[in-house]
Amino acid sequence: MSLYAEGTFTGAYTPSDPAEIAAANNVIGHEFAAAPDGLGALNIALAENLAENFADKQLYIAHSISKALKIVAPEISPSGIFLPVSSDTTASEGGTWSELIQYKEMTGESDLSPILFAQAYHIGRVSLQAKKAKLNPLLPPDMPKQFDTDSIQWWCRGPLRWGIRELPGALVLRHRGHL
Repeated sequence: MSLYAEGTFTGAYTPSDPAEIAAANNVIGHEFAAAPDGLGALNIALAENLAENFADKQLYIAHSISKALKIVAPEISPSGIFLPVSSDTTASEGGTWSELIQYKEMTGESDLSPILFAQAYHIGRVSLQAKKAKLNPLLPPDMPKQFDTDSIQWWCRGPLRWGIRELPGALVLRHRGHL
């Protein structure tokens, strides 16, 4: 397994078979760029994409995505909302790994082939972490590549910053057993 996921530095990744995505029941929606308002333009875009493409699925989504979904599609009720991250600088207390574990707990491990939904630069690492968590992740096409220049997380403001953080971040996640 590679230390750096496909698309980490380019946002280019290989989507799963469309038939597998159509047959999937569950979606794990990961937030990306927390903004001072708690949402961020990218989380709103992710919520809009979820509402447009996966409203018929069981949605297990991050806290910021759930708040954005209430704005863009209040008629959609998620099946589960992940506990919010308790730190905006580390992944040890929350973040992607925690959301994957929470998903397994919420579903009782009854569906181990969920659709992963995240920003394009992020989705490759999310996929590697999902495999480490013993999931068989499905990746939809056309995940947004945008960043959120207003993010309170400096690494979510652009691709260069993202890459700078991912370089040591992957090593930290590997050391923790999360990658």
